Amino acid sequence: MSNNNTNTVPAVTYISNNVNDTIPISGGAGENYIKTDPFLTKLSPNKYLSFPASNSITSGPRTVSFTANTLGSTKHVYTSLYQTDIKLLAAYFADFGFSYQITEAPTFTISVDVAWDDITDEDYTISEYASEQWEITPVAGSKSLVYSGLLPNPFLPPTAAGNYQVMPLTLQSAVQRANKTGGNYLNITSSLTPTEKAQYANYVVTANTVLQYLKLGVEGVPQYTQTIKRTAVIDVHNSQGAFQREADIFQSELNAQGTVNYLLSAKDMLRNYAIPGNTVANFMMPSYSKVLGVPNIDPIVYEVYAGYLVQPPSISFIGLNKMQITQNFVWDEFAAGMFYIVSPQSDFPLVYSAS
Repeated sequence: MSNNNTNTVPAVTYISNNVNDTIPISGGAGENYIKTDPFLTKLSPNKYLSFPASNSITSGPRTVSFTANTLGSTKHVYTSLYQTDIKLLAAYFADFGFSYQITEAPTFTISVDVAWDDITDEDYTISEYASEQWEITPVAGSKSLVYSGLLPNPFLPPTAAGNYQVMPLTLQSAVQRANKTGGNYLNITSSLTPTEKAQYANYVVTANTVLQYLKLGVEGVPQYTQTIKRTAVIDVHNSQGAFQREADIFQSELNAQGTVNYLLSAKDMLRNYAIPGNTVANFMMPSYSKVLGVPNIDPIVYEVYAGYLVQPPSISFIGLNKMQITQNFVWDEFAAGMFYIVSPQSDFPLVYSAS
């Protein structure tokens, strides 16, 4: 093979005062000034193919591309007058799992995309800062109209005082039954005591409004949750220790105890992970708690906690020497008892209690 990558820089000889002397160029006489193509002496990993031994194959300049998301890659270009050489090169590089492009012309050209940087070898010096990326994605959903309730005055925001009116559980069931059986209006029955009638009377307007919405086809309240995605592109040795924080070790310990999913508060997300403070952190959903059900009317009331459900990481190979690790954190309101809440209760201030 004719390979320009083995050229060396000679020393320049000159005469000074009738004495021969030399001066080195580019670092010294005989120094390699273009790095040798590593595939000239490398066997392919599966079929143990050698680089084709043909004097007709000529190599062109190599091009390295490097980004924090994809790490390094190198484009090798080889040319030959003979199709046989190109076929041998294609079989050789295909055994590595590399992609290539062949151009047919009076001179054949094959461009090979090598999955690593074979000039500067920067693939293995990436920093964790460069490798971990954070993304926020809103997720559209819907909450049941019956269970979420209504605002008596839509221009006043919900407060801990409870101006977001949620019906007692018995009225929620009555509204669903009336909608199913064709009922048009709910009224207080005579079977209730005067005290019970007074308690339920406050919710009759809300119950009938919800019933009319259901008959009009409005069954849910549109809402958005949020997914935070954590991604790292690493070398196969994970030399910089991405996804090796104390929180990651803690997750493995919880998984070993049978707790696969658990909740974190927004504060704990910021405490445990290197989330960029002035960008992603500013747009994270907050953590809080709510009491659902009506005290002194419903036999049981329950709490919901807004936080981030921690999902296990997923790992995929994106090259022979690179992997991508992805982990999602899903924000939503979760009923108490569904998941283990790692964060302290003080991270979930009460923002709403039914009245």
